[in-house]
Amino acid sequence: MAPPPKKGSPGAPEAPKTPWTARGVAGVVPPGRRLGEAGEKRRATWSASGVAGITPPGNQKPGEGPAARWAIAKSKGESPTKLAVPKKGKGEPSLAPARPTAGFVPDLRAAEGDPKDLKTFLDLFAEAHSKIALDAETASQLAQLVGQSHAPFEIMVAFTWLSAWVGSDGARRKEYQWALERGAKVYFNLAKRLDPTVRPPRGLVPKTVDPLFFDLPPTAFQFPYAYAVDAFMRVLELLRGDHVRNRKLIELAHTLYARFIEKRSFGDRALSAMFPWKPPAWAPASK
Repeated sequence: MAPPPKKGSPGAPEAPKTPWTARGVAGVVPPGRRLGEAGEKRRATWSASGVAGITPPGNQKPGEGPAARWAIAKSKGESPTKLAVPKKGKGEPSLAPARPTAGFVPDLRAAEGDPKDLKTFLDLFAEAHSKIALDAETASQLAQLVGQSHAPFEIMVAFTWLSAWVGSDGARRKEYQWALERGAKVYFNLAKRLDPTVRPPRGLVPKTVDPLFFDLPPTAFQFPYAYAVDAFMRVLELLRGDHVRNRKLIELAHTLYARFIEKRSFGDRALSAMFPWKPPAWAPASK
């Protein structure tokens, strides 16, 4: 019996003409079509299941959805990144509704008013110091925390309050120079990790405190403001004083917690579950 003709020679059978046929390989078809002939024309549009009459769940028709819009724009030479949600009329929300979830649903606009950098965030504590007067004993405790702690965010928050209390007083600056220098190193070390363009002042070497950052999780650099607020909740124990100061501190704590932790999430997990906080026992009762 004569051997079958080689592919491409006269009399050889043609490869089935399908959109999915690989070059030089005959009969390559997508999953779900293996029971039919390779050249059989589908009676329905392509679906995720690959079976005629079975369509994926949902209400989208073929050619709808962000993936289809992206492909159409790409084929026209347009920038797919400009394909945002269709513009809404005046007074209507500009953001698309979030996908329904079974767990925590974050506020999509929570981060709109976030400070532009770490310094702007820490200025919130400096501004609060003008309304919450500290004393020398509290400043001494903050200086000890800055000098002895191994937690970068706690050091940075305590350093901010200590710097605001020292101000331009030469005697205070000379007394707490060692604490101010270590706090500045921690601040510029973290600021440079968040923004490579940050330059520390001449003579300051932030690299000497690199070991403090080795154990930080990657999330600390994704939402540092939440970590700083969480550290502030622990520094509260050193800042507390008389009834008036305590009331202002707790009001500030509630404001920062609501702004940078509540209604936010990391993936499908609420930040409030990662940074739980409740007012301490010494907190004055709210009005």
